[in-house]
Amino acid sequence: MIRKRAFSTRWVELTMGGCLVFMVVRGGFAEVWTAAPAPTPPTITAPSGPTMLMPGETLTCTCTRGSDKDTLGGSACEPGVQYDDVMATNGDYPEWFASGGSWLNDNNKGTSVVWVAPADPGIYSIWVKDDDLPTAIIPPHTGSRNDAPASSAAQSELVLTITLGHDLWWFNGCDAANYYEQVTLTVTPNLSGTYNWSVAEGTGIIDFENDSDQQTVVNSNQVGIKSTGSSAIRDDVKVDLTVSGWSQGKGWKRFSVYTPRSMPPCMRYGVPWIEDESDARWGYVSLIMSKVLNQFDETLNFDVEWNEKWTSDIVADYEGMNWPRQNAGGIMIQAWEDADEIKGADKDGKPAPNPTPQPPEPPPGEKVCHWSGECRIGSTDSGLGVLVRTLKWQKYLDRARHE
Repeated sequence: MIRKRAFSTRWVELTMGGCLVFMVVRGGFAEVWTAAPAPTPPTITAPSGPTMLMPGETLTCTCTRGSDKDTLGGSACEPGVQYDDVMATNGDYPEWFASGGSWLNDNNKGTSVVWVAPADPGIYSIWVKDDDLPTAIIPPHTGSRNDAPASSAAQSELVLTITLGHDLWWFNGCDAANYYEQVTLTVTPNLSGTYNWSVAEGTGIIDFENDSDQQTVVNSNQVGIKSTGSSAIRDDVKVDLTVSGWSQGKGWKRFSVYTPRSMPPCMRYGVPWIEDESDARWGYVSLIMSKVLNQFDETLNFDVEWNEKWTSDIVADYEGMNWPRQNAGGIMIQAWEDADEIKGADKDGKPAPNPTPQPPEPPPGEKVCHWSGECRIGSTDSGLGVLVRTLKWQKYLDRARHE
């Protein structure tokens, strides 16, 4: 038998022999709140896909807020009624998390935050949590409206580094023994997939190993590059990289292509370092000390090939002069301290030198002869390599100088 009676504005139904269900108005009998169903988690809206970044690069992350419904009443015979719950408004949510890196200004709260990629390369996860307020329960109702925070799906971010195996150099097409005109770019971490390389800045300064500004490599984290010119300013070469499976962002590497540029005198006690020595056979030997600098005025660190080339005939400054000059040639030199050894004239020569060379004595003796020429770096073959200096070799009666 079923009996119904009115109470306030809702019914109480009694089922004999079955289940007993109370359906009452809020102002009447107490009902129980349950924090169900589970909240809808927030959704990451940016980035919209797996992203490549460089260490220290920033990534703006945005999300939509989650939502929540709670249930009032209900039984095995009749479901309860669902009502919207309020999401947290106290500033603690949405709350962002990452498996590495940091948050700009230490702020990981809100619908828009900025992630800073860590220094260590790898694949990192980013996700966000949201929570309900929850809405207060008004007596006589009881129960709970407090849901656990809900997490979004994790977003993967690739932080990579691109390293240059060695400094890259240009010697005007020559192959200097202690310097690299071809090097390897290496990506960390090593991923499977297709690597698409391109020269973004510095075309005409480098090529990939395929002699092009672009190269695709499959399942290899390395690619070779070679110099075809030199940098005008520091880090004016930029190589870009995309990898299949990472739909946003790119990797990149900036670097310089070095080249020898000048050969100034070494200084000693504030003046050019020159040593004039007496020599029984040659009259004198002058040692004029120089160093090799790159285009950024930095001294080269390793021995390097040097050569000279004459660009004029020998010119007499002394009437009747018959001093010969040696043939232009080249040697390996210390780039940070090289001595250009210039001798007077061979007293045992046939015919005897005119004038007769003298040991160094102040003041300098008369001018005897001079000629013009070039100094180049990168080869020991005369006239090859990078031009670093043009000058005049001047021989005096008792010493020699660069002028």
